[in-house]
Amino acid sequence: MIGRVLPEVVNKHKFRKQDVEQIKIMRTTIYDKFTYNWFQKNNGRLMDRGIDTVEIDEYEGFAKHLASRMLAKNIVVVEYIPIRNKNDSRKYQLGDNSSLSGNNNVNLNSDEYIPKKIGRFAKRDEKGKPDEWELFFDLDDQELSYIRQGIPIRRLGENTWAFIHKSLLEYFGSRYIFESAVNDKIPTINKNSTKKDQQRKPQVREQKETSSLDISSRLLNEEPGIIKFLAEIVDQNPKFENKLWEYIEASKGNPSFSIPAANAMTILNVADKSFSGMDLRNLKVSTYIDNRWQGPNIAGGIFGGTDLSGSDLRGSIMFGSFFGKANLSKCNLTGSELWIAKKTFKGHSSDVYSVSFSNDEKFIASGSSDNTVKIWEVS
Repeated sequence: MIGRVLPEVVNKHKFRKQDVEQIKIMRTTIYDKFTYNWFQKNNGRLMDRGIDTVEIDEYEGFAKHLASRMLAKNIVVVEYIPIRNKNDSRKYQLGDNSSLSGNNNVNLNSDEYIPKKIGRFAKRDEKGKPDEWELFFDLDDQELSYIRQGIPIRRLGENTWAFIHKSLLEYFGSRYIFESAVNDKIPTINKNSTKKDQQRKPQVREQKETSSLDISSRLLNEEPGIIKFLAEIVDQNPKFENKLWEYIEASKGNPSFSIPAANAMTILNVADKSFSGMDLRNLKVSTYIDNRWQGPNIAGGIFGGTDLSGSDLRGSIMFGSFFGKANLSKCNLTGSELWIAKKTFKGHSSDVYSVSFSNDEKFIASGSSDNTVKIWEVS
């Protein structure tokens, strides 16, 4: 992918030859160009067959919604077994010249991707909703097939589909998360609410089951590929960065924002944004998942002089973070990962109450309630 796209990216930005080795080209830029070329290549094939081309937005809408639904279900392969309706009299001719861009029934970029024409014939679940995978893989819908042929997915078997590479699943999923977050309406928080009002708010927030993965669906700590894409978008889109700070602000005293706020902190931290000197009092960014509290991944974060008093950071990943002169008064750090154990010294038979490095940092002295002092070599 990089070998194909990188020369185009370098030429587009007109970098001087001597600067090429020093420039920073983001993965999102590479993937933007790669997918655009992929879509255009399919349009070329459609033109050769005398078929109207597909708008780039329609390709992107299909791919983003498909990726978000796959990620919501934690799958990388879709299995779709069509059920034919005997009363379905649809007939399509290969090479049909109908215009896709002018078809108001197929709106792949809408918030709810349920094309009306497809929804009428899709098999229904117990609640009467159309099968979600038929919305993408209805083999009887010729117009939909023209769009699907232009998406970087492949058919693995008769009834199974997948993106040609997992990174493309993560790329399109991150685009969906980014766009849905930017368009999210965060309600105004009443900072003057009484303590009694705050007590009425839920203290435990479970991850929710959704048909699509967005920033509020679940913690993204186990999706490093998506986090990296989103961190790059932060550098490219100030509106997205501002929205992430809004999520964090909204979580102050309000655990209903714990998931999007935790994801926002994780993304901003990976984007190397500093939290130093900020007023982050009373943040609620921990979520109860799988019988334990989990929070943002802020490993290596910069929190110098930050006021985190009263914040709930239970279960957060914080090793390597800098908290010089930070206010951690009444900050709940239960279950947080504050460091990585690189070496274990065994020898004391009771609790260790004092540890000190030598001036040259080659030795450690430890004092224990077993009435002994031991010297340990660091290396």
